[in-house]
Amino acid sequence: MFRRWSQRVVAYLPAGGTLTKAERLQRHRAILVVLWIHVAALFAFGLINGYDVVHSLSDAAALLPWAVAASWPRVGFRLRAVSACLGLLTASAVLVHLANGAIEAHFHFFVMITVIALYQDWLPFLVAIGFVVLEHGLGGALVPTAVYNHADAWANPWKWAAIHGAFVLGSCAALIAHWRLSETHQAQRRRAERVQHESERKLAMLMSNLPGMAYRCANDPEWTGEFVSEGALELTGYTPEELAQIPYATLIHPEDREWLWLDTQAAIAEQRPFQQEYRIHTKDGWERWVFEQGRAVYGPTGEVLALEGFISDISERRRAADELAQRVQHDPLTDLPNRTVLRHELQESLRASKKTGAPLALLMMDLDRFKEVNDTFGHRFGDQVLQGVGERLRATVAESSLLARLGGDEFGILLANADADHAVRVSQQLMKALEAPFPVDGHQVSLGASLGIALYPDHSADSETLLRYADVAMYVAKRNGGGFEIYSAEQDQHSADRLALTGELRQAIKSEELVLYYQPTIDCSKGQIKGVEALVRWVHPQRGLIPPDAFIPLAEQSGVIHDLTDYVLRKAFHQCRLWTDVGIDLTMSINLSMRNLHDPELPSTIAGLLRSEGLEPNRINLEITESTIMANPERALAVLRDLRALGLRMAIDDFGTGYSSMAYLKGLSVDALKIDKSFVRNLATDPSDRAIVRSAVELAHNLGLQVVAEGVEDTVSYQQLSKLGCDLAQGYYMGKPMPVAELERWLGSAPFGLVNLTAAA
Repeated sequence: MFRRWSQRVVAYLPAGGTLTKAERLQRHRAILVVLWIHVAALFAFGLINGYDVVHSLSDAAALLPWAVAASWPRVGFRLRAVSACLGLLTASAVLVHLANGAIEAHFHFFVMITVIALYQDWLPFLVAIGFVVLEHGLGGALVPTAVYNHADAWANPWKWAAIHGAFVLGSCAALIAHWRLSETHQAQRRRAERVQHESERKLAMLMSNLPGMAYRCANDPEWTGEFVSEGALELTGYTPEELAQIPYATLIHPEDREWLWLDTQAAIAEQRPFQQEYRIHTKDGWERWVFEQGRAVYGPTGEVLALEGFISDISERRRAADELAQRVQHDPLTDLPNRTVLRHELQESLRASKKTGAPLALLMMDLDRFKEVNDTFGHRFGDQVLQGVGERLRATVAESSLLARLGGDEFGILLANADADHAVRVSQQLMKALEAPFPVDGHQVSLGASLGIALYPDHSADSETLLRYADVAMYVAKRNGGGFEIYSAEQDQHSADRLALTGELRQAIKSEELVLYYQPTIDCSKGQIKGVEALVRWVHPQRGLIPPDAFIPLAEQSGVIHDLTDYVLRKAFHQCRLWTDVGIDLTMSINLSMRNLHDPELPSTIAGLLRSEGLEPNRINLEITESTIMANPERALAVLRDLRALGLRMAIDDFGTGYSSMAYLKGLSVDALKIDKSFVRNLATDPSDRAIVRSAVELAHNLGLQVVAEGVEDTVSYQQLSKLGCDLAQGYYMGKPMPVAELERWLGSAPFGLVNLTAAA
């Protein structure tokens, strides 16, 4: 029991000897100063108290051996510490002697023990306690008049030795407690220093391995550097030391400096971080695209102390994005803009014309007898003819106009600030440009063309309607044997039929004749169903199955799209809730049209459905095409923000077929991109499509977006998508669009269905 008790007591005592070498030496030097000061001070004190020079000098000299030993570097440290200890306590004893045993002088012992405790070492500390006990006990008994100055102490030296011992023990107890706390704090500090050192080591290693440059610079137009990391060499060609002597602004491309400075200052004024993409020139003269993320460092009064951030090389990403944009916005055969660009530019031109009142014309051209060229000479020579047609048309159309290949042997021309007379003149020039025969495999082949003309504001102010009207006029010209025709309402034979179909669609929605099919969306990493996409179908009593691309554009143009969307949302939300009730955990994806994004009531409608069906918002994915967003970006962004505020997930549908760039998408509140099936269909055989999909996946993931591939038709394409890092996939290979009953059977039997989920569980 005594052993256990003693072990417990020892556990609470300080360990001693925990100071670092530097800390021990620092404290020892301070104690030596105190000791040497006492040598001179005691000599002076003796003289002041009336002792002669010899007596005073001899008493002070008693400290010299200890002071010399404590100062001698060849002596071991602990021995030097003990020497200093004995020197200080000898000074206390001499002081008591020179003070004729005055009680006040004895307090010098307590002060010296406190000084000795600074060593935090048991050896000098115990030597000090022993010295005091011997000096007061043995010294008081043998020579009491040298230790005390009153009769009771002379008569009872051990009594007064005990009294002084009690004071010494109390003082020592306090010193030991302080010593123990100091060791605890020192241990905590050292642990914190080790953690900090390790963190700094890891940070330094991370910074040296990161593909980029961390920096701190002044907030001035020169971006005067204060610190750059080792990544500066790889990024700029300059070492950190060289870059510290060069204003960073001199590296920035001259065209980017002004807007970059203004954008940075705007971010500082709004007290937000800034993200910028711009160009720099490296030491060897190369131009490089970089991405900078930074923020201002503010002082206590709000002043800007510096700018801190990280700059990384995105040249490869920009190059891939440019190549992707070139591919998706241009026809690879003729290098002309494609249908997507024409549609976008038509929308932009209409927007501008509505403000200025300027007219515009849209021409649609279809080559005559081109099918005979393909059938006779083969597609290789047909492609050569198309390239020749593109070159002639490009040479004919003014630079202010837009020439696009729409597919096959069809071309479109957008003429800005053009009335009917101007459109006719251009049509005549285009026809004349095609009069000369084309050389094909040693033969001379003559082609003709049929052109249709639609005008703003004469015919329509809507881009899709103008496209259709120009197409109608073109087919009239073709039926008439070529040449050109200007659209007129009499030419549009489909108007009455479309009007009737519109009325039938309204009735079909009211009577709930439309049905929803659901196509599975598969998690590529797990090979199991993640959710479904709701797709509307119309089985007409007389016309049979009407495909969505036949009645959805009609619904958009006629305004029925709002009722149709409400119908689809209501049915899809209800079905999602029914599946949730029986434990089928699937997300539901629903498509929105351009007209939906013009509906200010859409967010409140969806919020009401979420409440009535009791669904979590993150179960619903809303899909919007690129062209839908780009048709009216400001309005689209406003509605997207309102929908995101409800907690819904958003996706860009048919990505790659629209006009948006990755830089623009970065500012949208979306969660996923759906790669268009045109890039997935030939994934197994076309290296270009694989490169585009890989770039799209990497770019999307860099922006924190999921990637969904649609149109997956075979095993190889599915496996390729998985290897490329695609998150989700849709297509007939995994599952076609199905009505509810068929889908539920599929969930229980298909490899990608709930059977797989159950097995995984």
